[in-house]
Amino acid sequence: MKSVLIVLVLIAAAAGGYYLYSNQGGELAPEMSEAEKAMDAAKEKADDAVAAVKEAAEAAGEAADAAAKDLADSASEAAQDAMDSAKETAEEAAAAASEAAQSAAETASQAASDAAESAANVASEAAGAASSMTSDLMAKASEFLTEDGFDYDKVMELIDTSSLEDSVKETLKSAVTTAKDSPELLAQALEQVKTALGLKS
Repeated sequence: MKSVLIVLVLIAAAAGGYYLYSNQGGELAPEMSEAEKAMDAAKEKADDAVAAVKEAAEAAGEAADAAAKDLADSASEAAQDAMDSAKETAEEAAAAASEAAQSAAETASQAASDAAESAANVASEAAGAASSMTSDLMAKASEFLTEDGFDYDKVMELIDTSSLEDSVKETLKSAVTTAKDSPELLAQALEQVKTALGLKS
């Protein structure tokens, strides 16, 4: 700012000198020579100032470009790091989900196997119990499949636990139920049961 004021003062002085010289018909030639030198010096300083400003502007522009490039590089690096981190997290999550699914499948398979084994054991035990009960009934059938020893409930149980077809079971049970209060009909119904069960000698 000080240099600019000096330049302006020198220019004003030179202009004043030139004006006096023009009005006085060249009497101030020596003074004009000094003024011209001052104007040249001022012009040189002004040119230097302009060059300095231009150089400073160029330097500032280069600094701004460098800063922008550094900022862009930093942002790109940060984005790449974020993408890498997200990819790694996704891969870890996928691996964990796969492991969990495999573990769940193994657990379900084991549970199904245990359930099937348990059901088979229960069925086997039930079949054994039914077979034992049927055998006991069959051993005593000769007693309650007679008119004197007739036991309606045991006859029904014997028919239900037999290996006869359901339709045959229903027919025999209906016949016994109808005849249980009639001695003549009961004898025929019991004979039908014995024949169906293979107990008739």
